[in-house]
Amino acid sequence: MKSCPSPTFSGKVTLCNLFEPYDTNMPGDFQKYSDSRQKYTNGHASTEIYKIKYATVADYEWNIAAYHPERSLWNVLSRTYGPAGAEQLIRFSDAYYHVYGICMRMESQGDAVAYLAIGKESMARLDDSFLNLSRTLSKDEALLNELGQFRDRQKKRFDRLTQGVNPEGS
Repeated sequence: MKSCPSPTFSGKVTLCNLFEPYDTNMPGDFQKYSDSRQKYTNGHASTEIYKIKYATVADYEWNIAAYHPERSLWNVLSRTYGPAGAEQLIRFSDAYYHVYGICMRMESQGDAVAYLAIGKESMARLDDSFLNLSRTLSKDEALLNELGQFRDRQKKRFDRLTQGVNPEGS
């Protein structure tokens, strides 16, 4: 599974996805050249998020020629959490990486004042998204706990970066 962009490309971080489907650049007819008996992936299969990711890996391994990462992810999320849950999970991931990107910009540019207002809006969007997700997936406590930890980590990061920042910049 691919990783998110490095800090030098903070604008691209919004393209990341917490539930990143198995994604690879494959030459044409790749399935003819891969060893269909052995596949290796890295990750922690014990986490709820990696269970989602590995379901897309299984889809890939089942039929490499027909695999489509985004469709696979949508199918996995919809099958597991229902279409409404899938939509909320994608919205949460988008909100999470928006906050993540704002924090990266503040860290790399050292200018929290410039990003304070949009950062507060982004944090509010992330909190709202998590609340909606909690209502939609109330029975999926393990996943909600993991996602809550992701949200809390970005909230602490944002709070640390904006501690003592004067919105007027003086």
